[in-house]
Amino acid sequence: LAVAVGLLLASGSFIFYNTNVLNADAIASARFEQQAEYERRYGRYRDVLQPRLTATKLHVDIYPERREVEIRGTYFLLNDGGSAIDSIHLATVPQVETSAVGFDRPATPLLLDEDLGHRTYSLEGPLQPGESLSLSFVVAVEPRGFRNRGVDASVVANGTWFSGQKWLPAVGYPAYRDLSKAGDRRAHGLAPRPAIPSLYDVEAHLPTPAGERIAFEAVVGTAQDQIAIAPGALRRTWVEGGRRYFHYSTDAPIANDYAFFSAKYAEHDGQWADVAIQIFHHPSHTMNLDRMIHSVEASLSHYTEQFGPYPYNLIRLVERPGHGYGMHADALGIFASGDRRNDPDEPLYQQMQRIRSAEQTITVTVPRQPSRAGIDPYHLLIDLKTGDNVGEVKVEG
Repeated sequence: LAVAVGLLLASGSFIFYNTNVLNADAIASARFEQQAEYERRYGRYRDVLQPRLTATKLHVDIYPERREVEIRGTYFLLNDGGSAIDSIHLATVPQVETSAVGFDRPATPLLLDEDLGHRTYSLEGPLQPGESLSLSFVVAVEPRGFRNRGVDASVVANGTWFSGQKWLPAVGYPAYRDLSKAGDRRAHGLAPRPAIPSLYDVEAHLPTPAGERIAFEAVVGTAQDQIAIAPGALRRTWVEGGRRYFHYSTDAPIANDYAFFSAKYAEHDGQWADVAIQIFHHPSHTMNLDRMIHSVEASLSHYTEQFGPYPYNLIRLVERPGHGYGMHADALGIFASGDRRNDPDEPLYQQMQRIRSAEQTITVTVPRQPSRAGIDPYHLLIDLKTGDNVGEVKVEG
């Protein structure tokens, strides 16, 4: 009995340590309190002038078999304000290790808050208007035990993907860390804030860190049997030390909001004018590749005519597992019977619709009698059972 009790206590302690110490951020209440405390402590720096990020250069090593990532990076910063800057605020991510932070001029750390993820560095000589400096760092990511619920699937054996914002440090005060929902802010004693800023609130509509336009370059290393993907055009690829490397860089500035991918991808290519179209997908997911290429071609043609030339020489679509931001909507499709050999499933109606989980009636008008109709007819969304998306139309009366 004593042995059993001892094993039970040991197991309970081990589980508690993993779920409440190593992964305390996975508990929603703890995460919200951490965000609230960050705002309370460092929100006063929200409007402090900081240099603007103009370029990012990264070396990203992904180790799918170990579920680890190491990122060595350099930010190039410009003081485009009207006064000198004597200190740099750096927001780091508490659950990853950020080390080797350095500048190309003497600087002294004034504050190193590893729990909340905020650092302040004093520059020996102020950064004058129009001057630039570089900031280098190393970020290391590795598994930390297990969580009470949910699994961080950012780095896996086949199907890694993560955004830069997830782990990389940010210069200045990152407003995206603030609690946004009114109830959460009220529960944690924070001042109320409108969910959507007024059109007349000029400061609220200034570019955010994610909206900054930057030059971007990255070398990404991964397992030898995988393809790594990052923003920009692929300049070269090589194998070294049993690993495969990919060098990407952009020809035009991009938004400071990007992601990295690594998996055993297959590639399907197309071309529109001087724009290369690339689709990286699971090797067995081939049903709609040509349709996707045609859709991109049509979109580029229409948007170029309406809004001006596409500023890049490629557009890349990457399949990834899991949830996240992006296009999440259901398409309603209605088709005529196949009376033409080269277009056996002629679409009569295709529109995005808000779909509820309960029974729903949607009324549409089509030019002639349909034969089939359904939701997500081209299987563009993640669906465990695709055979029931489209059915035969029964004409009543």
